[in-house]
Amino acid sequence: MELAQQVQNLIAEVSCLICGGYLNAPVTTACGHNFCETCINRRWEQRAGNFSCPVCRATFETKILKPNRQLGNAAALVQQMNAKKRKLQDLNLCDEHQKELTLFCRDDEETICVVCSQSEDHTSHVICPIQEAASEYKNVLQIHLEQLERLEDHQRILPKNWPKAEEVEDRQTCIKNELKNVQEILAVEKKRLYSMLQSERAHVLKDVHGIRKMLTAHYSSLKILIRELQLKSEQPDLQILKDTAGLMSRCEDMKDMSPLVDQFPNIEETIKTLSQQYAILQRNMEEMTDTVQAELEWRKVRTYAVNVTLDPDTAIPNLIVSEDGTSVRARPRGQELPLIPEKLPNSPGALGQERFTSGRHYWEVVVANARDWSLGVCDESVPRKAFNRPAPERGGWVLSLVQGERYIAYTSISATRLNCSLQPRTVGVFLDYEAGTVSWYNVDERCHLFTFPPHAFKCTLRPYVHTCDTRSSLLIYPQSGTKMRETA
Repeated sequence: MELAQQVQNLIAEVSCLICGGYLNAPVTTACGHNFCETCINRRWEQRAGNFSCPVCRATFETKILKPNRQLGNAAALVQQMNAKKRKLQDLNLCDEHQKELTLFCRDDEETICVVCSQSEDHTSHVICPIQEAASEYKNVLQIHLEQLERLEDHQRILPKNWPKAEEVEDRQTCIKNELKNVQEILAVEKKRLYSMLQSERAHVLKDVHGIRKMLTAHYSSLKILIRELQLKSEQPDLQILKDTAGLMSRCEDMKDMSPLVDQFPNIEETIKTLSQQYAILQRNMEEMTDTVQAELEWRKVRTYAVNVTLDPDTAIPNLIVSEDGTSVRARPRGQELPLIPEKLPNSPGALGQERFTSGRHYWEVVVANARDWSLGVCDESVPRKAFNRPAPERGGWVLSLVQGERYIAYTSISATRLNCSLQPRTVGVFLDYEAGTVSWYNVDERCHLFTFPPHAFKCTLRPYVHTCDTRSSLLIYPQSGTKMRETA
């Protein structure tokens, strides 16, 4: 190793510092650096008379170059030696002993001959045959190759079209505007509800103030009358009998004033009504919060809108896909196309042209009056026979309307029935690949319908559509970036 390093150092000394090759007609500058005469002259011609050393940047007033013939001869000798060395290497011979290279020194990591292995440089080193070392290195290289190929496979599934900076900015601006709109809605509704509450509060407080005023006067009169009765009872018998009739009359009047409900016949009803209205107010606030949150969630997922068109080649024979791939309907009975085995698609429906291996994607489908439809995503590689009843374990995430009345999510082989009080005319489908979820939304009511439990996606997913309705077509909204058609 030391000899090889010394050879490399020698080669560096006889190499031009401009072209990197062996010195050809070397010359020396005033600062002591050596260059090929042609190289340094060309460099100075390009600099228009600026005579400076390319290495140390020293500047000279005149062009002074001294020929160095001894260095040129040394460069020629080293070049000849290096050519001879390469020839020996081609013949697999040792540079020093001209013997065949049959051994490998593990310490120096170089091939050596038998004579080298017995020299002082290698006596304490670990030596093995070249074939044995080569086999071990091949195994290590194979391991690295497999690891890099796996990395290459990961690279292939990365999105081909990364979002541009302006698209990210547009999406961020869109979300901010939606949040601002929702906040304004909340502020107006909050003001209205608080105003209604304050009005009811003022009404009740007015009645309560009247009750308090009467109670205070009544209590004062009652206290005075009680004191008079106490004093009257302590007088002699003769005095007790005097003016008793007037005192008794005042007592009867006081008893007649006791039932305050007669003075305020509506106070209990008012308080009861207020309590009921307050409970209603609380429910309204909760419902409004839920509505706003649902609206906000729907607006957020809608910013991930993508173009989705159907692939006619994936449609089963009883489906008709439009030429532009934006609508599909079932063929009337008797018009179904014959099944051709070699052209039989994988899924029992129609798949979208788009393939998703990452990211978030949202699209909407107008189901209108269709009484039978299925929407979702599926693994494009799943065989058709395994997808007859779609479920996650079979590579399908599908929500269906059956016979116009039952909404079913195929969360497993045994389907889950949903309780949908309002039948949507437009359904939104949202795929979050990294989160492993698929969700559906009622676009008309701007509310969430259902979300599948998280699943670790490792496949290529495609939009999935199916219908048995021959009277109504399913229409996929044409999208443009994040701008979608406004919903009525």
